[in-house]
Amino acid sequence: MIQNDGSIAGKLEFLDQGFGLKLKSSMITAVTSVGCTALIQGTGEANGGSVDFAVIVTDTNWPGASSDTFTINISGGVSYVAASTLRSGNIQVHGPLCT
Repeated sequence: MIQNDGSIAGKLEFLDQGFGLKLKSSMITAVTSVGCTALIQGTGEANGGSVDFAVIVTDTNWPGASSDTFTINISGGVSYVAASTLRSGNIQVHGPLCT
């Protein structure tokens, strides 16, 4: 998500069908990582309201199912917090300290 020139590119879409929440980012404002954990911050729209969000992902293993973690915090027009271990898929954090 961090380009060679230092700019940030990317998008986030998150859906929680049980809660009736749909988030679509409009801008990723910051990406930081320490080891195999990354923090992604930005702004967007959730259920028709403007929001800020923060996502923390941790890459613990390959494949990531049953071990990688995903946490999201949304504030503003909608308040929402959730954290979970992946049931399927894989999170990949790239960096010199994540092997």
